[in-house]
Amino acid sequence: MQPRTRWVISTDNLNDLNTGLQPEPRPGVPLLLVDDVAEPVVCFWMMALAQRHSPDTVETYSRAIEAWWRMLLLRKLRWWEITSVEFQAWTQKLRQDGLKTSSLHTLGAAVCSFYKWAHASGYIDRVPFRISDGRWKSKGGRGAAAAEPPKVDLGTVRLEKPRIVTAEQFDRILANIPHRDPGLVRRDELMAQCGKWVGLRRMEVVGIKVSQLRGVMEVSLGPNAPIPFFALELDPESTKGKKGGLVLVIPMLVKKFRDYIAPGGYRDQIVERARQRAKRSGENYVEPDEVFLTDRGAPFKRETLSSYYRLSARKAQVDSRFHRLRHTAATNVAQVTFDRGSKGYQVVQNLLRHSDEKTSRIYIDQVATQSEMYQSLMSLNDLAIMEERWKAG
Repeated sequence: MQPRTRWVISTDNLNDLNTGLQPEPRPGVPLLLVDDVAEPVVCFWMMALAQRHSPDTVETYSRAIEAWWRMLLLRKLRWWEITSVEFQAWTQKLRQDGLKTSSLHTLGAAVCSFYKWAHASGYIDRVPFRISDGRWKSKGGRGAAAAEPPKVDLGTVRLEKPRIVTAEQFDRILANIPHRDPGLVRRDELMAQCGKWVGLRRMEVVGIKVSQLRGVMEVSLGPNAPIPFFALELDPESTKGKKGGLVLVIPMLVKKFRDYIAPGGYRDQIVERARQRAKRSGENYVEPDEVFLTDRGAPFKRETLSSYYRLSARKAQVDSRFHRLRHTAATNVAQVTFDRGSKGYQVVQNLLRHSDEKTSRIYIDQVATQSEMYQSLMSLNDLAIMEERWKAG
């Protein structure tokens, strides 16, 4: 009988299990079970990942390491005795099964990350393989002076043209939001507009706080800018890599936010219904600081946002996930900038907070760009206003 693997999610009652990490609860961390028994080293690695990476990254890595662990169990291999030979055979089998090169790199990066962590933590005396051509750096652990591990070639990832949501498709998606309550409709519209006009990721959208919006700052982007823009400081816990960051929000969207959270506005209506519901059941309702709440008054989760958006997109007969709105935002920025040279990609990189300039260049290669950031934002704001006026008739 083959061993059975599954994941459980840690709770506040789960301690650090003597991992050497900070002795504090870490809820929401995926923990791998093999035949209902926790696999200690994977659990420790997941807890370490959760301290410095976003939930999306942790989830992606957990799926990859489970696939790797199933292979080890099936072939009765010990994870600490693995060499590049076994890893290469596994990746070749996945490629034969039709896995895309980009997905193969994602799986490989996760498994490599696990072994590098295990080496740095002293569990193994060598890193068995690598997948990149980058300069090898040992991070200590047993056998810190070991030679550079052999490279396993996973193929070249072909950068594909980003797929976007057109203005007509976006309007259809908003028109198919599956709610009757106007407040819930306005909530879903505003979340989608955060993706399209600011390029926020799912976790960044649901992580926006009321206190952050009330403290939003006007910023000047140059002496020739006729109107100010607004700087919003993102909560590091809600950003990719937990790096935080400052995003510039166009005035049209700031006005929508302020109307939504205004006293007696749509958000207050959701809170009041939740408070009355709790009162009837004899419970105490504490209003969250998050801007976007469910119809029960609880903070939105990124999975719920994805589910609602995909449902609206399917009803509108549009093939789109929420992250495609971020591609749309990057393309919009590139379209309204003027300079196609080196400064053009810097505008996209700064506004979308890309860590690698190669990502920004993908969009610049498709459209003409401007060099000044405030000009691109002003044009982007004009485009948003024109769409609003067009929809209003």
